[in-house]
Amino acid sequence: MSLIAEFLLTGPDLALHHARSAVPDVDLNVQHEVGTDPQRPLIFFWATPTDDADEDALAAFDDALRADDSVSNAVVLDDMDNRRIYRVQISEHHDTVIYPTYVDLGAALVGLYSAPSGWRFEMRFPDRDALAKFRAACDDEDVTFSLRRLYEGVNADDTGSLTDAQRAALRAAVSLGYFGVPREATLADVADELGVSTQAASERVRRAVEALAESAV
Repeated sequence: MSLIAEFLLTGPDLALHHARSAVPDVDLNVQHEVGTDPQRPLIFFWATPTDDADEDALAAFDDALRADDSVSNAVVLDDMDNRRIYRVQISEHHDTVIYPTYVDLGAALVGLYSAPSGWRFEMRFPDRDALAKFRAACDDEDVTFSLRRLYEGVNADDTGSLTDAQRAALRAAVSLGYFGVPREATLADVADELGVSTQAASERVRRAVEALAESAV
């Protein structure tokens, strides 16, 4: 059975380090990595200001992003006033690229989010050996790997229409009383339990509820 690993990667040579360090009050939620060129994958991500960010946070992040030499060809695909979705490409001058490493090991990205000191990953590995090899590759690149959680993946027949991340979000929301009447927890509480941003928790819960509703009716 496959394994789901939740871990933190930190290091100054990781992609988007400059932009994220310059404007830490903007959360990033990576939607896709597309390896048309494995050494220079395209990255699609949402940029969302935190609750305490000032009104110029997105503009400041945009400036920092365009000054970040780890990526190039930054394009705003959608601007929704309070958040934006970007497409960028890893720069040809950037050497620390994680994408081809995990693809070669047969791993698949489940979730990728910015964290105060790095990137928080949720990744499915085919087995423990693949995870160990990935961790060794990070060490070779001087990228610090910090494992937060490791659990067995579920069989495809048992997943229904939910992703592992959505299932975890629903489990946390139910256990904390988010769906209670009266409500006993907020989305911020769910986010804290999962170790992600409030925006990421909100998206997971909403998508999970939508998927269950579509399955039921």
